[in-house]
Amino acid sequence: MTQIPAQLKTSLQKGLAIPFVGAGVSMSVKNKANGNSLFPNWKNLLEQAVLSLKEEGKQDDVSLVQSLVNKNRLLDAAKEAKQALGANWFQFLKQQFDHTMNDAETDSLELARRVWSLGSKLVITTNYDNVLRWACPDSQDVVQWDIQAPAEQHDLLCNGPSKSTVWHLHGKIDNAAEIILTPDGYEKLYVDAKSESVYQAALQTLQHQLSSKNFIFIGFSLADEDFVRQITSIAEIFQGASGPHYVLLPESQRTTFKAPAACVEAIFFQDFGHPQLQLLDELATLTPVIPTSTHEIADYSADKSVFFVPFPSKGEHLIGRQEVLQQVHQQLWSGKRTSIGHTASFQGLGGLGKTQLAVEYAHTYKQEYPNGVIWITADQDISVQLIQLSEKARWVSPSSDQAFKLNTASKRLREVSDCLIIFDNVENQQIVAEILPSTHVS
Repeated sequence: MTQIPAQLKTSLQKGLAIPFVGAGVSMSVKNKANGNSLFPNWKNLLEQAVLSLKEEGKQDDVSLVQSLVNKNRLLDAAKEAKQALGANWFQFLKQQFDHTMNDAETDSLELARRVWSLGSKLVITTNYDNVLRWACPDSQDVVQWDIQAPAEQHDLLCNGPSKSTVWHLHGKIDNAAEIILTPDGYEKLYVDAKSESVYQAALQTLQHQLSSKNFIFIGFSLADEDFVRQITSIAEIFQGASGPHYVLLPESQRTTFKAPAACVEAIFFQDFGHPQLQLLDELATLTPVIPTSTHEIADYSADKSVFFVPFPSKGEHLIGRQEVLQQVHQQLWSGKRTSIGHTASFQGLGGLGKTQLAVEYAHTYKQEYPNGVIWITADQDISVQLIQLSEKARWVSPSSDQAFKLNTASKRLREVSDCLIIFDNVENQQIVAEILPSTHVS
């Protein structure tokens, strides 16, 4: 399990953490047609621009742009490609970024979905595509800002976000002409102290968020010098008191990553894929439950007790089996995890197998477990059961993100005492290892 800084835990618990999403999140989305990345990274984008220039027969421009790409002067390459393609530049961008959700493999949106589980209604991104909208649990009601939305950004500063909001800091593909991809675009947004930004509302809103919130950079390497300059500038203005901000990076970058400012800290996960999702799930468990309306504030709580057993009791038809139940009870209350097949002998009980014995025990002794009774069938999809459990127990709102429901239930099983948890049909304990209660939990 990754060590989470105490300050980040506090920030998540107070709702002060803002996810900042870079190209890595969009690049994780796969094309349903071929399994490749649906969206290009910067270098791939410009290599595609070189191919477009070849198709247009502009060989001199092909050589120039390719040379700049080879030297990793990507902003300059973008400038030359845009100029050479002329009116075709915008159509080129549309081809690269204007995809629909139907083009994407559904499962590959998991990283983007996890972003919304971090408890912030505002997500800031430098991406141009609509991936975050697709992944938002409120996708029908999500708000998308272009670079600047003065009235809405003023309301954000006064009242905070009222709806799930994606702020496309460098523009969005629906308005391709305003996308920030070349040096002149960056100069309009990020200016030096002697100049005045064309996007004043956007820049002041960004600076306010950087000075008052804690950013979590996901899929963003902090290689964007113009953006990083904003971080360092705010840090200087407040004499190091702003932040801290956190960047999530794979373990392979531990030895090469250099924080651009003292207020930026790296949190490392083992690798992309499941370990990265696991880290985000861990962070999500630290966020407060966000109600869907003011009436629901007191209605959802992870402290609620629950009786989650999918089978009825035989009740009065269970005759002469109380001794067996008492044996199970004695074993459980000795403080040990119990396997019913080893605790009590019940051959020839006329249909009262291990599962039904566990059912009878759950119904008979449920009052002795103040935090509830939970049944998990190990040979069925455990994630689905945990999500259903979260909803039935009213630990979270039904409209919450699926990952948040799953994380809440998993954490509850691992950490809450005075609760009976029954695992049925366990052939391999590793299947349930991640949700087994800690050894100190009874």
